[in-house]
Amino acid sequence: MLVASCALGDEPTDRQTGSAADASGPIASSFLQFLGTKAGTEYVEYAPGESKCIFGYSMLYVPPNTVIDFAQDARDKMRHWGVSEERIDNVLFTHSHFDHFDAPTILSFARDRWEQFNRQTHAYASQTVFAALQEAVEEAGAAEFLKVTKVSVGDRIALADGVAATVLPSSHWTAPTPVHFLLEFHGKEILYAVDAAAPKEEGFAALAGHCIDALITDCTYLDGEVDPTKSGHMNYTMVCEFMAEIKKRGLAEASAPCYITHLISVDYAQAAPVARDLGLRMAYDGLRITVAP
Repeated sequence: MLVASCALGDEPTDRQTGSAADASGPIASSFLQFLGTKAGTEYVEYAPGESKCIFGYSMLYVPPNTVIDFAQDARDKMRHWGVSEERIDNVLFTHSHFDHFDAPTILSFARDRWEQFNRQTHAYASQTVFAALQEAVEEAGAAEFLKVTKVSVGDRIALADGVAATVLPSSHWTAPTPVHFLLEFHGKEILYAVDAAAPKEEGFAALAGHCIDALITDCTYLDGEVDPTKSGHMNYTMVCEFMAEIKKRGLAEASAPCYITHLISVDYAQAAPVARDLGLRMAYDGLRITVAP
């Protein structure tokens, strides 16, 4: 069972408890956490002022040692939510757009981890991000502390005990060589299909034989109109159609929840009930998805 819990309410955040910030102690690994939920609008220094806000660029924490995407505000979001930099050995990238990938930021992150903790950082990316990051590593002489691995659709990346990610095709055609990830998380399968248009047939085919326990999907434009020939993103209608199709094909349980993220900046209190009426769960910065047996 997967249950959403409020990171600022009934379940304390790591920032409040200090559990993830203390790298010498135990770490809870029964949750995924949204560190950012915003689409690629203008960059603003990370300083959310509300308890439920859509403020930082989309980024997911996969305990105990992985994050997905690393934009300019990545380190600020990690500090805000108490995610220890020492622990984050792995960074997965979905694609090359600025709100998902910033080479100087990940280079500084990896350098600091090496100097402070003597720990190498591993980056996994498809061709476009791999080439750009590999070039940045070579120019900075950073190979000692940042290892970059190129991945392709079908590859499976072992991240920690009980945690792995399989690379899937992405329908985000406005970026070169984009990918999605199917997360294996302590016996559950979570589809991370963020920053994408409506999936194509190959996207469904890649999920054959799987039964998804939860979906995390793009819904950039919410109730706005989307021309699929001009936008690589989705709205409420497209997400609902995707959910219906994936369940019709037997690729997800009928009860599998769908969390929407990569959103234009919205008033959460006003928008969340609309999403809920459609059977969608609107994510916000800091929200945890608790994974329970």
